[in-house]
Amino acid sequence: MSRRRRGKRKKLEKEEKETTRKRRRRSYTRRRREFDAEAWLKRNIEELAQNLGLDTLGLTREELIEALVKIVEELAGASTYIDVNTMVKRFRRYYDRIAPLIAANIAEVRAHMTKEQLEFVASNIGDFILIFAPKLYSEAKRLGYSEDLMQILQQQWIRAWINRRGTPIPPRCPKCGFNALTPDLTCLVCGVALSDKELKASPEFKYMFKEFIKRASTEELEYILKAGYVILSAHEVKSPKEPRTKVDIEIFLSANEKEEIRKELSNRRESQNSSRAN
Repeated sequence: MSRRRRGKRKKLEKEEKETTRKRRRRSYTRRRREFDAEAWLKRNIEELAQNLGLDTLGLTREELIEALVKIVEELAGASTYIDVNTMVKRFRRYYDRIAPLIAANIAEVRAHMTKEQLEFVASNIGDFILIFAPKLYSEAKRLGYSEDLMQILQQQWIRAWINRRGTPIPPRCPKCGFNALTPDLTCLVCGVALSDKELKASPEFKYMFKEFIKRASTEELEYILKAGYVILSAHEVKSPKEPRTKVDIEIFLSANEKEEIRKELSNRRESQNSSRAN
């Protein structure tokens, strides 16, 4: 091999080694500059939890880390180092947005919750209740919670539905009380699958049906007798002729319910005849 070729090869080898060293230095710098949220939490979780009031919830160290790691990673941003006080300030500054994430993460990491944990989650879950409502309802039943907590969860559900899916909201489930009943009579929260008969046995439906018969026109009542069904929304029973939404439910009428309508029509005719006679 000529001297010129050997010199050229050595030069190429030297350049390649130098390029490799530079790549290693850049890779090391990138690794060194990455913020490791999990490692940071392992060092600081007790102090952070105490400052945020999460130390009273009875979560294990591992559960706290799992619940907070993604949030800490986001809050750290481009920082390569951050102290606990700065992290606490960032948590507090964005707490309205962070609290639902914490609540959702707690609901996810805990197979079963204590009363304190459930109360915290119920108060802070926000729009994530659309995901966790079945679990929260089940836990509330298991722990024997009062109607007060159920009402908090039900109101959270309604707000979240409107925020994420708009109006109208679905009809109310007679079993769990959530406005979560689908057109096929299955509840999105408690999972019950109702028959028409079971739904119509609820005091709420009976009341709305009677109110509808009172306010409906004679023409509407006659139409419903022929159609054999009414429409149920979250707030009322209405005629099939009225505008319908995707969450409305068709309810077929029994012989007794049709008889109620006939009685109303008969009473109206008698009243009209009496007025004419006078």
